[in-house]
Amino acid sequence: MADAGRAGHSLPPLPWKSVLGVLLLALALRLVCLERTQLIGSDSARFLVAAERFERGDNAAALADPYHPLTAFAISRANLLQNAVAGEPPSIREAQARRERAAHWVLISMGLALVYLIMDLTRRVFPGVPPVVAGVFAASQQHLVRSSVDIMSDTLYLALFFFALREAVIVIQERRWHAAPTAGLAAGLAYLTRPEALVLLPAILAYWVLHEAWTRASSWGRTSARVALFLAAVALPAVPYIISISDAAGEVRLTLKKDFSQLVNGEDGGAVAASEAPAAPAAAAAPEAPLWLRSLYEIFKVWFNTSPEILGVCFFFGLYPALRRREWEFGHTLFAMIALLVVGALVALLEVANDPGYLSRRHSYTLVLLGIPIAARGVTAMGRYLAALWERVNPAHTVSGFAAVLTIAMGVQAIGAERTDQLAQLDAAAWLAANGARTEPVYTDREKVPYYAGSPRQELPPSAAAALAQIQQHERAWLVFYKERVRCNGLAEALSAPPPGFRLMQELTEPNSEHPRTLLVYRWERPAAPK
Repeated sequence: MADAGRAGHSLPPLPWKSVLGVLLLALALRLVCLERTQLIGSDSARFLVAAERFERGDNAAALADPYHPLTAFAISRANLLQNAVAGEPPSIREAQARRERAAHWVLISMGLALVYLIMDLTRRVFPGVPPVVAGVFAASQQHLVRSSVDIMSDTLYLALFFFALREAVIVIQERRWHAAPTAGLAAGLAYLTRPEALVLLPAILAYWVLHEAWTRASSWGRTSARVALFLAAVALPAVPYIISISDAAGEVRLTLKKDFSQLVNGEDGGAVAASEAPAAPAAAAAPEAPLWLRSLYEIFKVWFNTSPEILGVCFFFGLYPALRRREWEFGHTLFAMIALLVVGALVALLEVANDPGYLSRRHSYTLVLLGIPIAARGVTAMGRYLAALWERVNPAHTVSGFAAVLTIAMGVQAIGAERTDQLAQLDAAAWLAANGARTEPVYTDREKVPYYAGSPRQELPPSAAAALAQIQQHERAWLVFYKERVRCNGLAEALSAPPPGFRLMQELTEPNSEHPRTLLVYRWERPAAPK
């Protein structure tokens, strides 16, 4: 393993023309993707509602949401600035549109910052990898483009996460004392965005301590001071939030998100689900791999599909020469520790959820970004291999051409898929708004319908009997759900012959969706008492 003795040595700066070109590419792809986006993401309404609460000064209600608050808070500040310039919005829908616009400004900006951070980290930690290639991968990767457009926490979280990594590396390479508290503040803010950021703490601390033990580059006193400054800076934004949610929950909590709360408090969510499930006949039982092993396979599958193909193959092409030729720097250990900790956290989460299929692509974004420098190294390896097949070909030209072809392919893939699913939710929301639902509760497991309708949302209970009983407490209410994917057990069956007071008002289909489904809108009005 190569010594990290580059500490204190100046690094060549990133060429500003290349940085500008990559950022313009990233911006163009994100703007095109935004133009083709017809509706917000699955959980976007929750962030927008929390942002509205922050704008009103209702901080307690905003902090009570299970999603961590920094994304919503950033959106609220951007929207308040927008309203200060443009004046108060004239209508509810215009207020929503402005808030969505402010969210897009914040997240696209963070997406561009993330691309720059990937380039700078590649320059610092992977000296044999062209930073520009890593930058164009981050700029054009399909799901990273998508996450910069969806109103979710991913892009802000990843930008803060990788900024904390950058500052942790600068502590070693340039021996700047102020980089330690900066890394801590970025890690603390990343935690306020998503709880998974906690993996930064043991990784960065272990990285610094191992580096000191390996190189003896400074005294243990200085290393201890850096650690203390780092932890104090983490606590500055994190501890007030932990106190707030712990007071509300009546016990110490690091997050209000259900599955991670079960993990932190040692609860076995899977055991409860298993105990409620009907027992299978003994003869039908079949041996299967342990849950942790199935979880590892699921993590790998989701990572490779998110990469997808292009980055995944390039990663393995880059990993081979890096290991065989010992192209290893001490800074790589930070990336390796982060990756192992992320995988370990995901396995623990899936153990708690008792379901390896719980993973979505969003869970793997951190792993995808950690692999981008290795994938960029794979581009150089494949480019040189292609150059070796033809004489009189400059390997540098082959690498550049190969990277350009991959960038074009990934860029087309990033903007090619236009979302056509969930459009029925927009139609249902418009119909509800036109039929006086703004002041009446809407019971649904879909956040976007009441958000666009401007109606108060009520969460559906887990069972049909509880849901119908709760709805029947109102004089008038609405019920909206997908017949094929309702998250309330037995609801579709219970309404196949609607009880008195329930009427089917709308049946909206989504034929262009990957899995066609039907959105049902029911009206509840309490029947008149018999005379």
